Amino acid sequence: ACVLHHAASVQAWDPSSTDESTSNVVRWYNTIVHQDCFITALQPPKSSSSSSPTATTTAMVEGEQRLHGVAPPVVTKLYKRHRVRIKEVLAQGGANYLNQTITVGGWAKTTRNANKKAILFVELNDGSTGHGLQCVLNVESTTNFEECQNSGGTGASFSFTGKCVESQGDEQAVELQVETATLLGAVMGGNVEGTAV
Repeated sequence: ACVLHHAASVQAWDPSSTDESTSNVVRWYNTIVHQDCFITALQPPKSSSSSSPTATTTAMVEGEQRLHGVAPPVVTKLYKRHRVRIKEVLAQGGANYLNQTITVGGWAKTTRNANKKAILFVELNDGSTGHGLQCVLNVESTTNFEECQNSGGTGASFSFTGKCVESQGDEQAVELQVETATLLGAVMGGNVEGTAV
């Protein structure tokens, strides 16, 4: 974007071009140059009380502005993850999130019922690792249990919020005791049209 901005300032490139071969570049460029962080980077730094040059000064060379020093900080309002990746949960034997309430999301690698369909075990995978996180849903303590029970099983996508606890099984160190479950996408294939679970 900086190169294109410089090219536009010396009139080597026209950012208002309607040429179809550059329409994607023009659209991308116009998006970038209107971001707060880009606008801030183009502004000259505030003058300091000392007259000696520093690493963050802006140099004027033959009428063009060049930036030196540290880039502007990342604007955190652009993106914030509201879930924990399964790779992070399973790291160090699950010690980082043990006894904490977390939200994970992904798709069901396997599902299994227990206690006459009162408990649903879902091995959830989000693609961050090859291993899945065992999530335990209970008919008495998990909201939206029935919706998850009738999701179609393997391949359905979920968002689970619950407490990360030590696993009672031998195959994994931790498991998620799900308190709130959200079915994001069921597996449709229960009929010929593919419209039923």
